[in-house]
Parts: sequence; structure tokens; C-alpha cells
Amino acid sequence: MAEIPLLLLMLCLQWKKKKPQLPTSRAQIYVEFIQTLLNHMATKDSDDVATDESIYKYQEELSKIGKLAFDALLEDCLHFDFTKFPHGDLFEKLIHVGFFQVSKRSALNREKIVYFLHKSVQEFLAAWFIVQELKVKKNETVTFLSGMDTFKKSRKMAEVLKFVCELSSDAVGIVFDHLRYVGEKEGLTNYNFTRTPSVHDLSGEQYEFILLCVDCLFCCPASNRPAVYSAFLSRVNHVVILDEKHSSIAAKTHFFNNTDSFPNYLFCSRWNTNYDDLLSIWFDLNAVVLTCSGEIEDVKKYADLRHADFFLKKSEKRNFIYLRCITIHVLHFNLLSELISAPVCPSQPPVDNLGKNEDNNIALSLTENRSDQTQQHCVSLVREVDLSVKKVEDFVLLKNLLPLVTAPRDIAVWGSVTDALE
Repeated sequence: MAEIPLLLLMLCLQWKKKKPQLPTSRAQIYVEFIQTLLNHMATKDSDDVATDESIYKYQEELSKIGKLAFDALLEDCLHFDFTKFPHGDLFEKLIHVGFFQVSKRSALNREKIVYFLHKSVQEFLAAWFIVQELKVKKNETVTFLSGMDTFKKSRKMAEVLKFVCELSSDAVGIVFDHLRYVGEKEGLTNYNFTRTPSVHDLSGEQYEFILLCVDCLFCCPASNRPAVYSAFLSRVNHVVILDEKHSSIAAKTHFFNNTDSFPNYLFCSRWNTNYDDLLSIWFDLNAVVLTCSGEIEDVKKYADLRHADFFLKKSEKRNFIYLRCITIHVLHFNLLSELISAPVCPSQPPVDNLGKNEDNNIALSLTENRSDQTQQHCVSLVREVDLSVKKVEDFVLLKNLLPLVTAPRDIAVWGSVTDALE
């Protein structure tokens, strides 16, 4: 948050006030910031506003501004006509302290328009309006979200939806209901995974839809996440993607340790992700590894797999770790050798020592037509193989590995097999 100058200023103001702790959400930062402005106005004019008056006394006034902010965002505008600006002392004072900026449209068009201090302020106030409307219209059909009836429009309003989730636990259900409507309408949760599941099987909009839903989940207060998790899983059709930020939050709060249900597929971004966070998530999910010998091993034994390109898949109420890509740059020789130490197919025993084999001209085989009835082990769903063959041991590893990979998309073998055999 500190990367945004305005948010950094807000944090500094909170720090200056020497509060016991800083706000834990963006929404709370904006609430405190507006409260600071109100206190500042009260100090300058104590006859009109008491110094201890809360922001929540002005819910109605802020909601009016929020409605203007919301409507402007729907039209991709960062301003609105001054003629629409509500009248009253509060609004005039907010302009005076710089919360809004008033200017003319152009040198030729003298009409006044009102700009927000920052787009994020506009998004926060739009979310404030939504939350207040939900409080007033508890038993009525929510119609004001109809302006976001496509995913493209909802994606543009993503920050507003996230602010809503931060501001009100009661409003989270409405947000997920809206996302369900959009997702079902546009088929965003009708996934078509290949035999080697990957985020690459998703369309761009499906990928972004899942991330938006995950964003909304983790914008909820930590104490409320377990309650909305079931609804969240339903909206994303039990497929979850965690980027580095969400992996960190899930690990530090042990989120999955407090849930009763798990996603069918869990994909984690490897870029800039703390590998210890991934390991913590594995522990919380009680993840296991099914080796090629058919043994189910605790993930602690294969903790180094967190450095690999992997995903989790639920099967028979257990979370299994599957490798998506095998590369010697990430997985060291001994780890790979142990994972494939015993074959699934007894007709093709592993090669232990090529030096004792009279015929070194051994063909590398791929079993593409395996029966899907057998239990999938940790390398059976590998999509890419990228290995270097420099020694006899490398060739042995390659020879034993490839028959276990059922449907690879891309295989790259570097080095000279002939040199290795010689």
C-alpha cells in the first residue's frame, strides 16, 4: 500500500496520531483519513462541528457523494458536474480542505466539474454508497449492481467490489452473488482442463475472474473468511489460484487450516512467492505426495517440491501434489530419482546400470495410452519436461521418467545422449 503516495500519506498521518496499531485494511485507512479531515475541520471551526464527531454521523452525506462516484465510475469518468454536487456545509468544507477539486471543463466551456482527490478515493466512496444502500434495502432486490452486468464492467469496478468486502461482512454475500451471476452468464466457470491440468487451460477472462473472486475473499476481515469460503468456492467452481500476495496471507493466517472444504484444483504462482509460504499452505491442507511406487508420503518428506512448478488436486477427500513441469534446474537429481524409484508399469522396470547392458541403443518410450483407471502419481500429469543429459545417470533418470509421464506437451532434452553413453 505504501507504493501509492496518497496511501503512504494516510499511513503517516495515522502513525503521527500514535494510535496503538495501524489500520489493517485499505478501507479502514480511508475511513481514518476522512475522520482526520473531519477532525481538522472541527478544529478550525469548533462552533459548527464537535471535535469528537465520528465519520459515521455523516453516513447519509457521504453516501450521496458515493452515488455520484459510483455512477461516474460506471461511465469511466473521474469527475461529475458541479451542478450535481450536494449542498451543505460538510460538502463545502470537504472542498475547502482539498478532498475534492473544482475546475472548469476548458477555457471555452466554463461549466464547473468536480474531481476526486484520487481515483481510489472515488472507488472507496462508491463502495461506501453500496454498503449503505444494502443496509437500507435489506429485503429488497439489489438493482444498483445491474450496471456491472458483464465481467468487463465488473473488472473495471474491481477495486470498488474489494472495498465493499472490506467495509461490510454482510455485503460480501451480495458481491459473490453478483460474481456468480456474471460468471454463469458468460461461462467463466465452465473450465475445460486437459489431461495435464494447468492455468494455461483457462481463458484470460477465466483466469482474471478467479483472481477477482480470490481478491474479494481475502479482502474480507480474517474472522469472516471461513464463513464466506463455501460461497466463494461455489462461485469459482472449486478452482483456486493464489498469487504471491494471497499465498502470503493464506500462510500467515493458516487460512486453509480453518476450513472444512478444499478446492478441486489449487494453483499457486511461483513468481516472487515465498517458498516457505507454499510449504505452510501444504501443511494446512494436509497435502500428500503419491510416488510412482504407489506410496502416499507426507509432504514433509518432499518439502523441496515447493520450489517446483506444481499444483494441488483433490482426490477422495485428500489433497495430492502434482508436478506440472520437471526441470533439473529446480528439482535436483536425488529428489527426482526417489520420486520415480519404482515403476507403475511392471512391464518396464527401471534401468539401474546402462554400463552393464550389452545393447546401449535403448529407445525412449512414452506411454500415451495408459488406462485412466490407475491412480495418478505425482509425475503422471507433468506437462513439460526440460532435462539435461550429460552423464549416464542423467540418461538413466530420463529413461525411467518418460514412461511415467502420460501426456506431455513439451519435452526438451539438452546435451548429447551419445556422449553420455560413451
